[in-house]
Amino acid sequence: MDHIVDHVIPSINANAVVRCIEKWHPLTKAEYFLWIALWTYMAWLPCSDRGFYWRTKPTILVPSPYNFGQWMSRRRFDAILAAHTLEHPATIAAGVTSDPLVPIRGFVEVYNENLLNAMVPGRVLTIDETMNQWVGKVSRMPNVKKIISKPHPVGQEFKTVADSSTNIIIRLDISEKNFQVKKFGDQGAVISTVLRLSEPWFATGRTILADSWFGSPSCAAVLHQYGLYSIMAMKKRSHWPRLVPRDLHMKLEGEPVGTSISLVSIVKDVPMSICILRDRKMQCLVSTCGRTTQGSEVTHVIKEGNRSRFATFHRPAVFDDYGAGKGVMDINNNNRDNMASYHDVMRTHSWEVRAFSFFLALAEANAYLAWRSFGPVEQRSITHFSFREQLCTDMINEYLYAVNIVEDDEEDVDSYRNNTRHDLESIGKGFLKDRTPYSRQWKCQICKKKTTLRCSCTPTKGLCKSNCYRLHLVGKQ
Repeated sequence: MDHIVDHVIPSINANAVVRCIEKWHPLTKAEYFLWIALWTYMAWLPCSDRGFYWRTKPTILVPSPYNFGQWMSRRRFDAILAAHTLEHPATIAAGVTSDPLVPIRGFVEVYNENLLNAMVPGRVLTIDETMNQWVGKVSRMPNVKKIISKPHPVGQEFKTVADSSTNIIIRLDISEKNFQVKKFGDQGAVISTVLRLSEPWFATGRTILADSWFGSPSCAAVLHQYGLYSIMAMKKRSHWPRLVPRDLHMKLEGEPVGTSISLVSIVKDVPMSICILRDRKMQCLVSTCGRTTQGSEVTHVIKEGNRSRFATFHRPAVFDDYGAGKGVMDINNNNRDNMASYHDVMRTHSWEVRAFSFFLALAEANAYLAWRSFGPVEQRSITHFSFREQLCTDMINEYLYAVNIVEDDEEDVDSYRNNTRHDLESIGKGFLKDRTPYSRQWKCQICKKKTTLRCSCTPTKGLCKSNCYRLHLVGKQ
């Protein structure tokens, strides 16, 4: 909250000045959160045309008009969207050439700090990846990747860690190529990512679950040195990790489904076990804490040529521990995408705004999952649809009366023109003797070129929309 008030809102006001948005007045905390509440309302009841929300008369498509104008004018809403940024424009201009992710990097760091202070996770954490949806080449989104298994397979990839007991994402790490300059970069791309995600819980004895992108004996050994246990899947199709016998899977060829092999070894002075199970596919886990004794009984469908059959067998207990938390990220992703979300209603070609919609959707999904886990017992069964309705209603009621609404109608423009306001407006039209209208042009008070615009603080002098307006605002004219 402090970062939004002290940094994001001033950055939006500064960006509005840089972009020369007409009739802009400073954005306040209450108005900003009311703006977010209206986006939540749109995600709750999506429409194909954003203009429907400001209609006051019923139509065939919208029999009960939403009448957003009672809370915020359409022009003000679009102006905030056009000026929205998570970083100060001066910081972006100074660093975007060397770091294309500078518009969101600072916000991600503060986002992680807020999540860390908001919740104490359980003993098991799950590391996986999630995607910020790609919207096309016009967005120029940096670090676009493709992961077929994700609901949005193309987009910005974020490595994440979530609490396995509540499915709440509690930390983000931007996936990028220049990992060497980031913390723990000397450990390699995979291990450095795992260490950055799990850093707040070093020496706590928690257990890290991860899929085959992260899993290796070396990674498990490094985590153990930092005071964390781990259960990780390992890649086994094209190659085996170092320190693992290459002929290990051959011992299970021809064996019945449910057969398993376990090996115990010491890697970098860390004892660990490797367990391979012959299931529908060959599965392999490396663990520094799991049990390889007999676990639960499972029944799976096994395909053999054109036929399928049921196979019931007991698998090692370490597979039960891994299976209990490996789907945490998918549950969180499904809560973001099981109904219209912010990225569906924020139809924009700006990748920065698209990233902001991803952060909003993530926060809303976390809030819903937290309510299901920690809310009043009699209300934990609330549906996601009802939760979102209550969320946007409470936000509107909370911030509406703190907003000083300025109407955009022409008859009300004169009510807020004064020496402290700098609204760029049209000079107006004149008429020839034959009553033919024409646009009036005055000399710009800075560059002396003819212009059809003026500032509300000096209604008798012209002012260009380009660099002259910026110079006028900073008082250098």
